[in-house]
Amino acid sequence: MFTCDRSDRQMKNFNAMTTRLGVDLAELSRESLGYTLVSAIRRCRGCDAGEVCRDWLARAGPQLQKAPAFCPNAELFARARAEQAHAGVRNDVAL
Repeated sequence: MFTCDRSDRQMKNFNAMTTRLGVDLAELSRESLGYTLVSAIRRCRGCDAGEVCRDWLARAGPQLQKAPAFCPNAELFARARAEQAHAGVRNDVAL
């Protein structure tokens, strides 16, 4: 069941994951007229692993090299990190 509480939790997970991975969301929002970012958010909101993700993030370090395999955005985040690193996008988190 989809609730506002679940949506809020999923967005907190999304924010924590992208921040700790060093994914620049502003840069990601420029891709495909924002469709890439919107799709990533929708995948996260629809993910059934919200509690698993929250627990995983609680145990993970402050900087992440990659998203966990259960993350529906793992491939997107890996690609975004690589493209942003190649383009020289400066993130607050070291790549």
